[in-house]
Amino acid sequence: MRGRAAWFAPLAIVFSLSGCVFAPSDPKTVPIAVRMDGDVVSVLVPQCPGGSVESAYVDDLGAEEPGVKLWQASGFVGKSDEPISFSSSSWSSVSGSYENLESFGVMVVTEKGEYGGGLDSDYLSQARGLPPGRYVVDGQAVTSAEYFAEAAKYPCPAPGSSTAQS
Repeated sequence: MRGRAAWFAPLAIVFSLSGCVFAPSDPKTVPIAVRMDGDVVSVLVPQCPGGSVESAYVDDLGAEEPGVKLWQASGFVGKSDEPISFSSSSWSSVSGSYENLESFGVMVVTEKGEYGGGLDSDYLSQARGLPPGRYVVDGQAVTSAEYFAEAAKYPCPAPGSSTAQS
């Protein structure tokens, strides 16, 4: 059985918005953790000092024209130590919808950088129906404490940088 730290290294899921995969050889990149409750995505991103959440968006990975934001939000009203919910109640301004998409990209923009990933139908299936407090990273269900403990081993991004691989 693989150790808990092993779930950060070999990602089998696509973790980018541009069609490339998260590079396991890149030790400076940390994946997001994801869960689905109904049709609402919630993610965990690394907690970096001064890295408050500014905005988030969803784009359709299957769209003919890449980069079109189907859902976008600003003014996060949640707490910094809680999951980031892609629900209208977690933001002061929301537009669009990501309902009924079989795959899509998510991005969270913080003061310290951007965190995101592409979520295909298999990944979304794994993220649905998880017990409370569990998230999927590399096909394994982990708690938020496990995620943050492992994410803390990676350096925080430079302001304005992105963890999505291109």
